[in-house]
Amino acid sequence: MGLVNTAFKAEDLLKLRNGNLGIGHTRYSTTGISELQNCQPFVVDTLHGKIAVAHNGELVNASALRKKVMRHGVGLSTSSDSELITQLLALTPPMEELDTPDWVARIKNLMTETPTSYSLLVMYKDVIYAVRDPYGNRPLSIGRLVPISKLHSSGTGEADTEGWVVSSESCSFQSIGAKYYREVQPGEIVQISKNGVKSLSVVPRPEGDPPAFCIFEYVYFARPDSIFEGKFIMF
Repeated sequence: MGLVNTAFKAEDLLKLRNGNLGIGHTRYSTTGISELQNCQPFVVDTLHGKIAVAHNGELVNASALRKKVMRHGVGLSTSSDSELITQLLALTPPMEELDTPDWVARIKNLMTETPTSYSLLVMYKDVIYAVRDPYGNRPLSIGRLVPISKLHSSGTGEADTEGWVVSSESCSFQSIGAKYYREVQPGEIVQISKNGVKSLSVVPRPEGDPPAFCIFEYVYFARPDSIFEGKFIMF
């Protein structure tokens, strides 16, 4: 609990030096009380191993979904709607083979259960999935880690990429040595691994429904130098 620059000691960060991927989350509580039990990422065991989930957004049908999940015999230990997402991803969809988890099918099943709002990072073994709901209500951007000498150069290419990062706001990239690459599109499921970034699927909105990007991102949440919908938000 607390601010990022005071919550972690130097020895906490040293534990991360041997890893090659990870996800984190800073919480602005909207659904669920502000307690340590609601902190993310949520980590659960599934039939195929652990998954970790970080969620930005607020499920519009959280109350009904909570009852539905509990009717299936799934116990919940927090008041956060983000735990609902994690538990839904842990469920095996009907079309999945017994020995191999189909994460695209699981994420699509989640989108069927709840239309909005969520931007997600889902980590499983050596892969991270970046996901936005079909309405694109919350932002999600992808960046490339590049050599410091290339950070302010316009001539960087795929060969200069040292790693990949994902954030709710693109303004965070420069402070960690990364350059903006692109936004995750509404309804898109993106796979990030040692082989790079790959778009796996785009789930459409119901016909006739317009996108619904949150206006609060422009006027309240976001820093002025962030990129949303392909544009800087400075005004």
